[in-house]
Amino acid sequence: MGKKMYIKELAEVTGLTDYQLRRMTKGGNLPFIKSGNRYIYDQDLVEEALRNMALANIQPDEETQQYGKLRKLAE
Repeated sequence: MGKKMYIKELAEVTGLTDYQLRRMTKGGNLPFIKSGNRYIYDQDLVEEALRNMALANIQPDEETQQYGKLRKLAE
């Protein structure tokens, strides 16, 4: 387990804004511990989650419709 930090510290470390981190947290994309009305984050787990999100973005879409591309019709 890595260093524990609040959202402002995490924003400085990751380069994301507080607002972006809150949106990701509420969306269920970032692991956190809630203590009262504050969120506590584990730096290693958050970095791993962000890495996984970035890798998911570069995965090719399964089947994309290619409009405007010529195709051979079955005879």
